[in-house]
Amino acid sequence: MTIQKASLALGNRRLLQLAKILDKAEQYNQTYYYDTREHETPGEGKHTCNTPACALGWWAATHPKTWTMQYGKVYWRLYPGNAYVAAELEFCLSHNEIESIFGGSGCRNAQSGPDAAAYIREFVRNRKLAQRRALRAATHKQPVCR
Repeated sequence: MTIQKASLALGNRRLLQLAKILDKAEQYNQTYYYDTREHETPGEGKHTCNTPACALGWWAATHPKTWTMQYGKVYWRLYPGNAYVAAELEFCLSHNEIESIFGGSGCRNAQSGPDAAAYIREFVRNRKLAQRRALRAATHKQPVCR
């Protein structure tokens, strides 16, 4: 089976769906969940991305047919490897865009679901504007100087 990257339009729709989910997220806290498996004292672990505390974790929790969570980590059922690669395909994002939304201080280090949702909506709005500008620039022919 070939896995294809979502189109930009589909990626934007999915990001806006995620924003709706995050608007209702009750315990969105970038520092709440920790990986304590390597530490003797609970709570002394370092924050791990891809937990229910981050935006990608909320997406996974609400899409159990395509995403799963095990041991505090998020996995895409179609690509059980790196969750960032899966997010790139699911949302049509570059690596830098993935970091800005789903990284350890993603969504401008949002401390609540609504804050993260606002960041994602702004991100989609800016991405659409950039796409329109690029399309306009590509279709507007510059005069040839001789």
